[in-house]
Amino acid sequence: MKFFDLLFLAFSTLIRYPLRTMMLLIATSIGVMAVILLTAVGEGARDYITGEFKDLGTNLIIVLPGKNETSGGGGPADLAGIAPRDLTVEDAISLEQIETIKNIAPIIIGETPASFGGFERDVPVIGTTPSFLSVRRMEMREGNFLPGVTLDRSPPVCAIGTEVEKELFGTSRAIGQWLRVGDRRCRITGIIDSEGRAIGIDLQKIVVMPVSLATALFNRPSLFRIIAEAESRIYMDQIKKDIIRIIKKRH
Repeated sequence: MKFFDLLFLAFSTLIRYPLRTMMLLIATSIGVMAVILLTAVGEGARDYITGEFKDLGTNLIIVLPGKNETSGGGGPADLAGIAPRDLTVEDAISLEQIETIKNIAPIIIGETPASFGGFERDVPVIGTTPSFLSVRRMEMREGNFLPGVTLDRSPPVCAIGTEVEKELFGTSRAIGQWLRVGDRRCRITGIIDSEGRAIGIDLQKIVVMPVSLATALFNRPSLFRIIAEAESRIYMDQIKKDIIRIIKKRH
């Protein structure tokens, strides 16, 4: 059968069965749209995850509570879940003895109302140390990030995101003002300029305070996690072994 005969047969069949033809076209269109949507969603998810790990950096080890083994795989942020019980600030302090660790950032998270001058909004709160600025690669638009704060020293200071500043202070200057967060008060020392998310929290909507102040605020001594930044990637394996040894000894 010649090509034109086949073409004529196909068109005549399509015209002879219009309902079947329409259903076939609809099914084909739905299939093509589904493939396009799934591809777009997959690309978007990959870009989001890649961006999150890119922001975290390449020399990080994340210590999680409630695990019995370590896992990794050479990704930008290795996970070390080795504490059979909750992690504490004292655990983070004990890790400072590892000389090849550049920064230690204990983290506690929660949510509570923040208020100033009659204005109030619920805010996610991150309790941590100044090292969090480095390990999360955040930038400050103005002021300083938790000045004078150490693992064992917690003056009542805090840094806020730009959206918190806008909603609670408007055009007034926020630096130097005392912000009520839950049943605590802290003096604002800096405005966080970074966009994006940190551990799933919008950076523009957060209040960051010293970790010990946050544990008192939420009446919860346990940490969400501890982030350790290595001096170099070459020390990662040894640091993980040292972390396991120290935390196991403490627990």
